[in-house]
Amino acid sequence: MKYWKEASTVILAARFRHQGPVTHPASSAASRMPAQQQDITTTGSLSKYFDYKVLMLQRTHRSSFFAGAQVFPGGGIDEADFSPRWMELFAEVGIRTPQDFGPMASIRHDRPPMIVENRDFPVPSDIAFRICAIRETFEESGILLVKHMSHCRAATESTPILQYHRKLTDTSDVSVETRKEWRHRVHQNAEDFLEMCREMKTLPDIWSLAEWSNWLTPSDARKRRYDTMFYLCCMDAQPSARQDGRETIQSEWVDPSQSLAQFSEGEFFLPPPQVYEFQRLCHFPELSALFNFSQKRALLGCQRYLPVRLNCSDGVLSVLPGDYLFPEQPMLETIVDESVPTLEGTIEENTDTSKPIHRQQFAMGTMPMCSSLSNFSLPHGHCTPLPYNQCVDFHNPNAKL
Repeated sequence: MKYWKEASTVILAARFRHQGPVTHPASSAASRMPAQQQDITTTGSLSKYFDYKVLMLQRTHRSSFFAGAQVFPGGGIDEADFSPRWMELFAEVGIRTPQDFGPMASIRHDRPPMIVENRDFPVPSDIAFRICAIRETFEESGILLVKHMSHCRAATESTPILQYHRKLTDTSDVSVETRKEWRHRVHQNAEDFLEMCREMKTLPDIWSLAEWSNWLTPSDARKRRYDTMFYLCCMDAQPSARQDGRETIQSEWVDPSQSLAQFSEGEFFLPPPQVYEFQRLCHFPELSALFNFSQKRALLGCQRYLPVRLNCSDGVLSVLPGDYLFPEQPMLETIVDESVPTLEGTIEENTDTSKPIHRQQFAMGTMPMCSSLSNFSLPHGHCTPLPYNQCVDFHNPNAKL
């Protein structure tokens, strides 16, 4: 029995200051190094501003999950995302087996449970959750991440592993009214996303989405829980985004440091996973560095993050895998009758930096209300969250780093 719903989301990073095309990873000697051997803190210079921004959508205050919060575009999986008819459409360009999709569908390292789960569908989970993320991004923002069929083909041994999704040139001939009509139809019926792709002779650009992370809502969240795949997509220019006026009421392009600074100042609410991921992105002021890192790291797998919350006298700790306080067997099922465990002492008194730290902390009466920290190298070649004060100072041009 599952105690949560499944979902996908996209961290959509788009260049906003044109400085030439994003460098392809193969053109750099450093890019050929295994991701886990790279010094992440040197992938971008903290003396520079970000040359990209990330799309954020504000949820309606009537939303049943993180009402009023700023979130990445995305939403719940639909049975239509696993439809066998997708394989029929992919077959038109010679993609008939999981191997034909390329390495994204055959990662041999650790996989999140929602990906390895046996399902009675021909569409691989790695593909279906990407379709979901692309469909939901279209519904919520109007941004359509698709490729024309003439630009798609089955992967071969000579096919480059690293793909890159540039500006939406493939759908530039689609009129605003046509796109608006399809967006409305897809919002009403997820199956119409496939019909739209068939009619436009396009495919969801699943190759543009690099696997980034997987978050499961804590067990003590009693109202609603989601197991969500996070993908990262880099674009060479900002496409036009418009909120749908239903689930989302505002769209905004912000750089990671800017978003964290606004959150610190109480301008809006960021859910904890967004805070954590923005702190990670602050390692990468340059889009090309983020792209290079994400494409290599995506092939190393990832683990599910199930935060375990612990009350302290001055706030809450939300410990993550690898933290010395993280339980060996965390509770998966939703906690109904039990309260959140309480530790003696303050957050600081329960933070022994001589031991492995991987957590978020929520200190009462302080800003920011949530910050992320880790003092060891994370598995699967991933980067740690940059300390919050460095992220916010990064946004302040007068700060000395």
